[in-house]
Amino acid sequence: IGSSLPLAPAQPTPQNLLSAAFELSQDLPGELSINGIRHDNDHTSISDIQILPTAQEIASMRQEYLPLIDSAQHHLSGLAGLLDRQFRLLREDTVGQLRDAVREEVTRLEHPNRKGPTTHQGQQGVRKLIYYNVCFSRMCIDRGKGLQVVAEFDQPPQVKNKSTKQREEWWKGSRLLQPDSLVCFVSSNRKIIFLSVCDSISPVHRKKDPNSDQKIISDDTPSLFRQATRASVLLAMAE
Repeated sequence: IGSSLPLAPAQPTPQNLLSAAFELSQDLPGELSINGIRHDNDHTSISDIQILPTAQEIASMRQEYLPLIDSAQHHLSGLAGLLDRQFRLLREDTVGQLRDAVREEVTRLEHPNRKGPTTHQGQQGVRKLIYYNVCFSRMCIDRGKGLQVVAEFDQPPQVKNKSTKQREEWWKGSRLLQPDSLVCFVSSNRKIIFLSVCDSISPVHRKKDPNSDQKIISDDTPSLFRQATRASVLLAMAE
C-alpha cells in the first residue's frame, strides 16, 4: 500500500528557521521537583518506590509525577528512561485507583458531615466495597504466612434478615473477600493498613478428630456467614 502511494514533489527546505514547539511544564519526581518531594514515596528512582501507596502518599494532594511522551523531557535517558516511564504509568493505572479510593474514604471519615465531591478534579470515581465498624478481635501465627489477625465487621445490608444458609449462599455467590484479595483498613485518625485475605481454614484453626483421620473446623474459625449481624475474616499483612 505504501509503495502505491504517489510521491509528493520535493519542496525546498527553508534554511535557518526555528520550528515552533509546544511543551508542557513538568514537575519532576522526588528531589528534582522545584516544590520539593511530594511525600515519602516520591523518588527519582523507581527502585525506591513502594508498590502499595503509603499513608503520606494517600494524604498528599499534589499530583503525582507522570512522564510525558516526549523522551527529551524525561529525567532519565535511554533504556532507563523508558523503564521509568512504563513503570510509573502502569503503577498509576493500577495502584493509583486504589490510592484515590482510600483517600476518598479517609476524607469521609474525617469530615462525615461534609457534602460534595471528595475526588480530585477530573478524577473518576472508583468502584469500591466498604465494610463498616471493623475491629481486630485476635491475632495468631501461621508458620507459612506469619502474623495473622481476625477482623470482624458488620454484615452487609444485602444479607440482613437472612438465614445462615442464605447468608452462606450470598457470600459464596458474591465471591467477595476471597483468599488473596487485597483490603485496606482505614480509620478516622488516618490509620491505613493494607492486608490480604487468608484462607480461614488454615492449620491454626483446624482440630483433628481423635476418633478418625478427619479434621474438623474449630468454633472460633472466622466466618463470613455464621453470625447474623457480624462477619469475620482472617487477614495477613500485605507487602
